[in-house]
This record gives sequence, C-alpha cells and structure tokens, in this order.
Amino acid sequence: MSYADYPINYRREECQRILQAVRAGDSAYIVGLSGAGKSNLIGFLAERHAPDGVRLVHVDLNRLIDNSPNAIFSVIREALGERGLDDDFRATDGSIKRALEALGPNGRLALLMDTGLLASKFDAVNDRQDNTIYRNLRALRDANKNRLSLVLAARRPLPERSELSELFLANTFWLGPLNKDDAAWTIQYYATRSNLLLSFLISEKIIAFTGGYPSFIRAVCEAWKIAKSPIDQALIDHPVVAPRLTEFWNEQPTPAELKASGIANAPILRVKPKVNR
Repeated sequence: MSYADYPINYRREECQRILQAVRAGDSAYIVGLSGAGKSNLIGFLAERHAPDGVRLVHVDLNRLIDNSPNAIFSVIREALGERGLDDDFRATDGSIKRALEALGPNGRLALLMDTGLLASKFDAVNDRQDNTIYRNLRALRDANKNRLSLVLAARRPLPERSELSELFLANTFWLGPLNKDDAAWTIQYYATRSNLLLSFLISEKIIAFTGGYPSFIRAVCEAWKIAKSPIDQALIDHPVVAPRLTEFWNEQPTPAELKASGIANAPILRVKPKVNR
C-alpha cells in the first residue's frame, strides 16, 4: 500500500497532535499495542505531512543490521541522505546540523522511528542496551535543542527514569483504533485491491466487530474474502484471524493497556482463539 493512496485526513487527530509538538520544537511519543499501526502512522506522516520549514524524516529501523548505537546512527544518516565510514555520534550530529542548515535559521527537523522494531528484530535487546540507545538519541536532541524533535513509537510507555522520558512528558499518547471514516476507507481499499464486493452493511459489521483496530480489520477482511463467513465470534478461530489474535495476546496486554488503547470492549477480543485458551 502506497502512502500516496491514503486520504490526506487519515489519522487526522494523531497527525495534528504530533505536528503541533514538532512545530513547537518538542518531541512526541506514541504508544501502541501490536497491530495498532504505529509504523504506518509514522510513514504516512513523513511522506504526506511536511509543513513549511519542517523536514520529517522516517528512520526505518527495519534496515538495522544490529542493535548497536552505531548501527542506529548509520540508519539515521542514511535517512538524512548521507552515508560515510564513520557512523558515530559526531558524524550523525554533523548530518543533522547540515540538514538544519539547509532548512534555514527557523527550520525544524524531526526524526520519526518505531523503536518497537528493536525488540521484535533483535531478541538481545535489554534494559542496558535500551538505555544506551536512548542516551545517544537524547544527546543528539540536546545538541540541537529546540530545532530537532524525536517522534518515537513503541509498544510500551518509556520507563519513568529513562534517559528520554522527560522529553515526552507533555506529548505521550496511546494510538487507538481508526475512526469510522478511516476504518471504512481501509476496508474499501482492501476490497478494491482484492476485487471484492463488500456491502456497506458488511463494512459496518467489520468495523463494529474489530473495534476499528487496523490489524484486526485486515485479518477479518481476508477471512471474509476466503469464506464469506458471518462477522461474529466464530471468526476468532479462522485460520487467518487466529494467528493475528494469538500474536496480539502473546504480548500479554494488561486490562489498563487495552483500555488506554480504546479496544477493551471490542467484540473480537471477548474470547481468545483456542490455541490461547
């Protein structure tokens, strides 16, 4: 799916909140459980929502070769359009300063990244390693204070004593379900690409059953394409839907996290797939 296909008002409230922080020279932290669409939001924002005088840079952590600070510096420099032999703090700070210089004296730069990918990509990530990474990101931001923003997304809130936590005190929010318009567009986009006829009634049922949660919507649409099954609890054990739900439950979201994510009452979560019972 190309971000050029997305409606410009996709995730409008979330985009506005992030952009407001960036324009003020602040940073933002997005918390979202598995399948909430964190990487999707970051990619869309970077590609479609760059205000005048602001450069939004999507730092794709899928490109990491390992989880060392220098590997992250390398990916940041690559995202900024630079590459060199010395992918260390000094070189990365230089890349950022050159990017800011190109924007003019009032320009702002934001690095957008889904740090949740660190945990999913590298099993060896631990608290000490996280702190080293966060400490270096904090140092980059402090070296370019009020002009460099960090927009980070993750599956859990930052620890209170993290090197970064105080940067996000005013701008940490949970990424919840899609609003009704975005959910309906997502379903219609899938249907069009799949040559599938989905009535308004079926679309409404999918939104209600999934709670508008992005990854659940995709799974239920795929299941309905295969079996034309009723949109009800029986779908929970469908071969397409069950693995998605299993992946979600395996992260052991707490009741408080489900509530913060806005999906505590989604019908699709009332019963776990048989493999999780």
